[in-house]
Amino acid sequence: MTSVRFQESPISIIDRKASSYEDHTAYPMANVGVQTRHSGEDDLDEEDSPYEEVRASVSNTDDPSMPVNTFRMWTIGLLLTILGAGMNTFFIFRSPYRLIVSYAVLLIAFPIGRFMAYILPIRQWKLPRWIGGGSFSLNPGPFNIKEHVCIYMMANAAVFPTYAMNTIVTTE
Repeated sequence: MTSVRFQESPISIIDRKASSYEDHTAYPMANVGVQTRHSGEDDLDEEDSPYEEVRASVSNTDDPSMPVNTFRMWTIGLLLTILGAGMNTFFIFRSPYRLIVSYAVLLIAFPIGRFMAYILPIRQWKLPRWIGGGSFSLNPGPFNIKEHVCIYMMANAAVFPTYAMNTIVTTE
């Protein structure tokens, strides 16, 4: 007995994915107006991807209300970068060479960021005038995609061992 599986069309999968992004709170794309159908007129007005899958999942506009330079981003990014670079430097001396890639840092950073957004206090602190007189918050809002990407860029720049380390290892 053979069973026939129902296959969805790629357009319905893209539409379902776009609607799921609109409901997601960490990556707010409801304001963006994700466009899944491509017409030739859009090429003249905007820089848009020619691929429907990319247009459905990646916004081509920036949301300036999302904070980037936050305490969470710097804390998580520096911690994971230092840990990843230290572990890779340690593992380079082992005979079965293991490498912790920056994708692992990317996957670890998101739950840590969501947890820190939940734990850190939502409060504004005011700085004295002699420091600048501004205000800051340890938790400016939900953990967002910009913070996540900055953590990934920090890890990608520092996690991989340098060529100088390979030279030192081979000469000894």
